Amino acid sequence: EQRALIAQMLLALRDLPEVEAAAAAFITPYSGSTWNSDIEVGGRTYRYGSNEATDDFARVMGLDVVRGRWFSREDDGAAWEPVVVNDRLAREMFPGREPVGQFIDEERPDERRGPRMRIVGVIREFRKGGEYAPPENFLFQRNRLDDPGIEVEPPREIVLRVRPGTAAAFEEKAIGRLRTAAPDWTFQAERLSQSRETAHRLWLAPLA
Repeated sequence: EQRALIAQMLLALRDLPEVEAAAAAFITPYSGSTWNSDIEVGGRTYRYGSNEATDDFARVMGLDVVRGRWFSREDDGAAWEPVVVNDRLAREMFPGREPVGQFIDEERPDERRGPRMRIVGVIREFRKGGEYAPPENFLFQRNRLDDPGIEVEPPREIVLRVRPGTAAAFEEKAIGRLRTAAPDWTFQAERLSQSRETAHRLWLAPLA
């Protein structure tokens, strides 16, 4: 029910003329939230940062897919779980080999998702914490809101790309649209530039 409600929120936001794209995710860039995991491939364990996102997340965030593709309807009904990794993780896992199409065997049993993940795309270097954060391996999993047969937790964040020149007053307009869709929920808006400034202060404080 919560995933269906978030899907309705995204539709309501996309209907606003100021919005170019809208998506949902567990974690937003520059936020204090982190999600780390590890996986074993070919007898070697790799640790990486992770996030779950909907199909429009790459468009909202302007992620540069250098190989393969981002999640799409093409992945509906697939026998595997599609994932997108950054170039750093792809090179570590499959040196000298094409990572797109490779299966990743999980050591941890996961009844929710099944035993295998398959790389469908590779993005460039990705640092969730910003330019001053150390480089890290990163992996995106697909969060599909409209499939009742998949038991996944609903995303916690909504991200929007608005048209150039959109005034700051749009934030209250967007919040109002969300409150109409989910009157029992509370919302808080923050520009990504503000999150970036906060993250930079945290990274630079020890140097100062």
